[in-house]
Amino acid sequence: MKTCISLIAILLIVAPASRAANPPATPKPITHRIIGLFSPDREADLREALKDIAEVLLVKVDFPFAQATFLYDGSKANTEKLNNLLRQAHFGIAPISATPDKLTRIEIPVIGLDCKGCAYGAYRILQPIEGVEQAAVDFHVGKISALIDPSKTDRAAIEAALKKKQVEVGVPTPSPAK
Repeated sequence: MKTCISLIAILLIVAPASRAANPPATPKPITHRIIGLFSPDREADLREALKDIAEVLLVKVDFPFAQATFLYDGSKANTEKLNNLLRQAHFGIAPISATPDKLTRIEIPVIGLDCKGCAYGAYRILQPIEGVEQAAVDFHVGKISALIDPSKTDRAAIEAALKKKQVEVGVPTPSPAK
């Protein structure tokens, strides 16, 4: 009995101390670049992929930069869990560009992309090109936009890659006069 009381006393003293040394992680907003967020229509797919994960809350989607802000504890294990879950829905997470001020946005009109599958095909052409930080395909308006590092690639290289895979590049529409 004396041993049992001693053991309980030790647990009462040690348990709170160990909880203080390892407090539960606090959720915080974390922004990731989202691989696979190639079309505005994909935001609904992203939200659907996340709906059953109680410990991750999607706070904001920034489609023009293919980024999303989540609220979760940010531990390596939870980041890997999030990435693995997103992969099942054909997404992934990647670091945000370290040099966003050096990126240039280009827009290329395209002809003949008329569905999400076609848009995904065009996206898969652009995504692996070195220097393409983000690519988006809006088949509703027939336009591809990309954030590129001009020291690594340019518009001509992007258009050449599209043409090589039989994506018909349109003529750019002139900007309205001011």
